[in-house]
Amino acid sequence: MTQSGWLAGTARMTQADITTAVVVSFVVLVRPELADLVPNLFAFAARCEEQPAFLRAPMPPSQPGPPGVWIGALYPVAETQKTPPRP
Repeated sequence: MTQSGWLAGTARMTQADITTAVVVSFVVLVRPELADLVPNLFAFAARCEEQPAFLRAPMPPSQPGPPGVWIGALYPVAETQKTPPRP
């Protein structure tokens, strides 16, 4: 963390801060016990989530799948959405 309080050392939040906060917020959703391992990181994410932009776009409620299961295995992509094979 820099003197500015943001990861990139800028005066304002950047994409690095947003991405970090979103990932950490998801981790705490699916593995809340990990918060004790890196409390400063989780505190940073909580501070980001207090920003007006985060408050206007909250994470929707979700039901994560079981650990180690690729989401595509649980919710298959429609045939029309699959990428065509390369020649």
